[in-house]
Amino acid sequence: MEFSEMILELSNLVSERMQYIKNEEATKLSLINPFIKKMGYDVDDPREVIPEYVADFGKKKGEKVDYAILSNEKAIIFIEAKAINENLDDHDSQLSRYFNSTPNVKLAILTNGTRYKFFTDLNEQNIMDETPFFELDILNLNDNSISFLQNFHKNNFNSLQVKNLAQELIDTRNIDFLLTSQLENPTDDFIKFLIKDLTKDKATPSTIDRFRIIIKKTVKKYHLINDQKMLNDFKVKNNDSLKIDIEFNDISNDQNDIYTNKNIKSIEFLNKEYKITSWKHMLFTICDILINLHNKEFKNVLTLKGTKKSYFSKNENDLRRPEKINNTDIYVETNLSSGSIVKLCNKTIALFNYSDDDLKIKT
Repeated sequence: MEFSEMILELSNLVSERMQYIKNEEATKLSLINPFIKKMGYDVDDPREVIPEYVADFGKKKGEKVDYAILSNEKAIIFIEAKAINENLDDHDSQLSRYFNSTPNVKLAILTNGTRYKFFTDLNEQNIMDETPFFELDILNLNDNSISFLQNFHKNNFNSLQVKNLAQELIDTRNIDFLLTSQLENPTDDFIKFLIKDLTKDKATPSTIDRFRIIIKKTVKKYHLINDQKMLNDFKVKNNDSLKIDIEFNDISNDQNDIYTNKNIKSIEFLNKEYKITSWKHMLFTICDILINLHNKEFKNVLTLKGTKKSYFSKNENDLRRPEKINNTDIYVETNLSSGSIVKLCNKTIALFNYSDDDLKIKT
């Protein structure tokens, strides 16, 4: 089985089990142990994985990290586990104490079984960075995150390369953000740089404005071509004729939406708060609520479609990544970004005469 298939299999397993998990031990056994296994390590072999590994820090003795992954009898990766409903942002400092006490370790992971935060020591040798260089939501995977995660599989892992991988990822992210922002809203200097070999016209304000429009049109055209190529590649790979609209029309996967790279903590709907562990969990929670409130009318969600794309269907083959909604025969599309899920939830509650103001999101 290919690595991507194993991780997607893990994602489905987590999705199925998470509603039954109530504490940290259950999180470890049911969610984190399977993750470690998918990464190529034998959790039952003390030569590879040691639970409750002692990592004393200074005068503080008896400090234990939940998992130490070993190579040649030396710890190379630390994994600190929290219960599935824990906010990981409250526990970074605890993991840093373990990391800072063990120079051999260059990768530290903090997880609650659905969210994984990866740390190293880019800023200061043997001192864990305050900010993770990589975050993984096991319930909302994409090709890039799976590909990057593969670097940490046992067959590929090289502790000496962790910092290089982290720096490369951060630099790539920064360059991507810079290029995206310049292409979508090009500055005058950027336009001058692009057109210096394209025209003999002087870079007057009117010339710059003319090329600003051209650049935006070109970028839009490029995205359409690239999205169509993705669609064709997907059809060839899966040997089917699914009608998938990559842009999702009315509900677009907008990489610049306000929820990108944010983790959801809870939602409030009709003045009642619900603890949420992932964006996909939010989607299913909204569906569950609406089923309880409007059981007979819930089938109306089948009418919610973009120009070419369905979001709900009784035929799972209509969707790219379908998952069945509890207590129904209806599937929902889950191959959506955080912002797209928010839009879909808002459009779904609108079918039942609720407004966006009835749904509040806490990140």
